[in-house]
Amino acid sequence: MKRSTTPTFRQTLTRAFIVLAVLAVALVPLKIASAETLGEKITNLQAQIDASQAEADRLRHEGDTLQNALAILTAEKNAIQTQVDLSQAKYEELTKKIEENQKKLERQQQVLGSTISDLSAESQTSPIELLAGSSSIGDFIDRQEYRSSVQDQIESAISAVKKLKAELAKQRKDVEDVLAQQKVQRDQLAAKEAEQASLLAATRSQESAYQARVGDLKAQKAAAEAALAASLNSRSYTVSPVGYVNAGAVVGSVGSTGMSTGPHLHLEVRTSSGAVTNPDPFIKSDPVNMPPAFISQHYGNPDPMYVRGWHPGTDYAANTGAPIYAIDSGMMYRGCSQAMLGTWAYGYVAIIEHSNGSRSIYAHMSGGPGC
Repeated sequence: MKRSTTPTFRQTLTRAFIVLAVLAVALVPLKIASAETLGEKITNLQAQIDASQAEADRLRHEGDTLQNALAILTAEKNAIQTQVDLSQAKYEELTKKIEENQKKLERQQQVLGSTISDLSAESQTSPIELLAGSSSIGDFIDRQEYRSSVQDQIESAISAVKKLKAELAKQRKDVEDVLAQQKVQRDQLAAKEAEQASLLAATRSQESAYQARVGDLKAQKAAAEAALAASLNSRSYTVSPVGYVNAGAVVGSVGSTGMSTGPHLHLEVRTSSGAVTNPDPFIKSDPVNMPPAFISQHYGNPDPMYVRGWHPGTDYAANTGAPIYAIDSGMMYRGCSQAMLGTWAYGYVAIIEHSNGSRSIYAHMSGGPGC
């Protein structure tokens, strides 16, 4: 009798279970690696953000220093330009005076020439004729002295004009030399100013580039955090990394599990003795992004819903799926509040044990095993 090669229902079912088991074994490490990879990516992105921000801050400080240096150079250039303008005005004034004295000298020379011509005409008259034409000996002597005096005065005036002209020319030459030096200083300062302005523009451009990189990295980090928060909502503990976390690490996402009237995070802190205490002094990193999240109920508010008669934590209203962050570093555990806290009211929770002995509790998270 020929043996049938068609698998029986039992064999088919057995094979299906084996395949599912193999797939389960194969998929678990991939999910863990995915969550761990996202966590490492977030850490690396934060390190890049810090490094880029530090470089942007350094460039901003360098730019501010260059800006101050540029302002000083501009002030110095403006000051030397004022000196140049003053020297130019002096130069133009001296040039004008020299021209006026040149005209004055020419007039004096014309007067002298005319006087000399008259005196020459008189000199052709013999002393006897000059004496004969004089009313007296005294008149003759007066006329001789007058002629000599006029000649001396004109020659003295011409000499004074020539001296003043020479002095003014020297002063103009001195001012001209100073003006040339000042213009050289001004041009040097202008060159330094242009160089400094170019360096400042390049530095500001680099700072802007680093700031843009910081913004891009923050966007990447936010996307990675959202992806990690989404992975924590898959209702599988295999993708919920339990272990040591740093302050600011994603621990879950906002939900409305347990005894909750709407999506929010209930943050609670308990001391080493188990006493509930105000979370505020223990918060080193915000538990949610604020804004858009906001505090909807403070610690200690009277609330008859609780056994104590007051609210034992701080509530943060936020959209479902918003990332929740560790307020401080420590060892993290996740699970249903019934198993972890002895009450189902908190739903799916994360608990972090901190080095100071306190514990932070993040309640009503989304995801988990259907708490």
